[in-house]
Amino acid sequence: MFDTPVTVSMIKIYNYSKTPNRGAREIEIYVDDLKVYMGSLRQAPPSPGVTRLGKVQQGVEFGQPILFTLNPAQVEVHEKRKVVYCGSEDQDVLCINEGQVVIESKAMHRAPDPGAEGVVVDLDKRPTTAMCRT
Repeated sequence: MFDTPVTVSMIKIYNYSKTPNRGAREIEIYVDDLKVYMGSLRQAPPSPGVTRLGKVQQGVEFGQPILFTLNPAQVEVHEKRKVVYCGSEDQDVLCINEGQVVIESKAMHRAPDPGAEGVVVDLDKRPTTAMCRT
């Protein structure tokens, strides 16, 4: 794409907003066939236009920056603009350090989904449904 080496410190992405649910959710960025970023994008707000009440909506600046820097000052500047690092809500993460569970996941306390791949159901513990004739 470029004839000479170029340094990129930020890429700003504008998600599709004509119908917000059709925008991109997960993206990957490759440079020289190497994956340098994999993450998710927030859903874009609806496009500005005329509301039901006949009022014109103001456009919303919704570019989502992806930073490629180790400079804390640059990160702070963008944090003030509400940069979201992990989506709109925090992920439920299980932390294990040297074989010991440090932070438990909420999923540890739920019954396994019998429809999920790899989940084995003990048939001896299932209730019987047969009727005996007398």
